[in-house]
Amino acid sequence: MIGSVSRLRVMPAIDVGGTQLEFEVTGRPDGGTLMLLHGAGGSASQWREIAAYLGHRFRVVMPKLRGYGESTPWVRGEIPKLETEADGIIQLINAFGGHAHLVGHGYGASVALRVGLVAPHRVSGVTAIEPASFHLLRSGLEADRNIYTSVAQLAVALAQAAMSGGKTAGVERFVEFFSGRGTWAQINTETRRRMCRRIMAIACNVCALAQDRMTLDDYAGYDLPVVIVTGDRTQPPVRRVAERLRSYLPGARQDWLLNAGHMAAMTTHADTVAEMIASHVGVNMYITKQQDVVAA
Repeated sequence: MIGSVSRLRVMPAIDVGGTQLEFEVTGRPDGGTLMLLHGAGGSASQWREIAAYLGHRFRVVMPKLRGYGESTPWVRGEIPKLETEADGIIQLINAFGGHAHLVGHGYGASVALRVGLVAPHRVSGVTAIEPASFHLLRSGLEADRNIYTSVAQLAVALAQAAMSGGKTAGVERFVEFFSGRGTWAQINTETRRRMCRRIMAIACNVCALAQDRMTLDDYAGYDLPVVIVTGDRTQPPVRRVAERLRSYLPGARQDWLLNAGHMAAMTTHADTVAEMIASHVGVNMYITKQQDVVAA
């Protein structure tokens, strides 16, 4: 078990079946564990404002998913899988001991939901911000299947761009799929360069989303409290995923961010999202502790 962590951010790593998973820790060493999972193309730093708000009450752990920071990248011939990402997060929760509340954005939300599915005994609740679980639309209505097909095509285009050197065009297509036409032009030069450097990791993330075999029926028996956070200006494909998850997850609640797109939770609406998380986490961690007392 990982020992006490000071209020200063540190960047240790754990071994996960021969791969490294780097993470940052901040907040209260004696607080309940809150784990924040970044989205495709993001990083642990995207949670900075939210972590600062929540760190007064919780121990905040921010993993860097496969291919980000010093975490081991996907290697040639290895098939990127949500279940592999989930296994790493489960081992990280085990290293801290007890339970964790999981918060994820985009791809990270899909990983968080998968962790809750396979290891509910380690998770007190999930806050899924703009979940990108497009694989759940594979067998839906025709409009749903069309969304899934577009994501599969995006995965192929990103892989080709990463291998051929067309990084800028590939990342632009990715950004505008999630945030709308014209978004790329509004991003500053340094952020563009950083995302282009991460194109292989982004391609692997989208591939993992496209090829996952779980269905909505697999989530119908989900036994954890879930809040789905969606911006009212988010793009239709992401909105549809949220709608379908809400209809299948027992007791799931959907909270809306006003005047917000896909990335707003990390930027313009960070304070609001932090308050949503604190409310959801506080209640569910209390319930989990009471259940542990009764079980003992």
